[in-house]
Order: sequence, then C-alpha cells, then structure tokens
Amino acid sequence: MFLAYNNDLIVLAANTIEEIENAPLINYDRIEETSETYILVDGVYVTKEEQLSLAKTQKKAECLQKANEAEENGSVLYKNAVFETSASNMAKLTSQFAMIQVGLIDSVQWLSKDDVQMELTSEDIMALGQLIADYTGALWNVQYLNFMEQIENANSLEELNLINIEY
Repeated sequence: MFLAYNNDLIVLAANTIEEIENAPLINYDRIEETSETYILVDGVYVTKEEQLSLAKTQKKAECLQKANEAEENGSVLYKNAVFETSASNMAKLTSQFAMIQVGLIDSVQWLSKDDVQMELTSEDIMALGQLIADYTGALWNVQYLNFMEQIENANSLEELNLINIEY
C-alpha cells in the first residue's frame, strides 16, 4: 500500500504508486510505501487497529450516554406504585425526608410516576431510597461495567458491533 502525504497528513491511500500519481485534484508532497492497510474513516485515513480503537471510543461514549439516560429515566416499584430514579426525584425525596426528620411534617403526599397518590412516611422514603440506590448500583456497578468490559475485549469491528447496549 502507498500513502500520499501533504504536510504530514495522509491525503490518499492506494494499492499502487501509479494510482496516487494519476489521481486528479490530489496535492501531496511525498509518497511512502507501507505494509499496513489504511482505510478512510470520517475523512481520515487510519489503520485497522486505529479504526477499532476509534470505534471502541465511540461505543464507550454510547454506553455512558445510555447509562445516564437509564438512571435519569429509570423506575422502581414500591407498594405497587412506580417511582422515578432520577436525580431530581431523589433530591425531592431527600428534602421531604429531612423535613420529616426535624419534625416539620409527619408524612408527605406523593404522586408516583404512574399517578398513584401515596402518603410516604420516613420509613417509606428510606425504603424507596434503598430501592433506588440498589437500582443505580446495579446499573453502574454491574451492567455498565459489563458493557465496558465487552467493549474493551472486542477484537474486531464485527465483535464490537454485536454489543447491543440496552439498560
């Protein structure tokens, strides 16, 4: 394989030097022969190993984004009602728990995600908080880490593309 460079940037990869010399509209300042195979990915020539590395980086970013979405949009079931696992919901529960703890209120009226009206005591809020902590713990410490390990262990683009990230 031959590589045409312009200011140390690969501008064309070809199987023969003639392909480079006869390519229209390609400006280059040198041609080098290499034993590695280069391919064009997002406008940049990279080796197969570099392509896999770039794809792994993209897959890891997808994994993180989907884990964040799963945490923000997740839910747990408590007393036959569905509760959100989002950070904002946890903050609201925490503030209500604090108000109960200092004696400002005895319980709080809460509308669950599935529109079930409930009265939550401090015990309910602690139990619900534990369920949410279990959910997020499993999400990040089991599922997320498992996907990241699969991504890191992929030896080819084909293996990497078989990893379906769903939380």
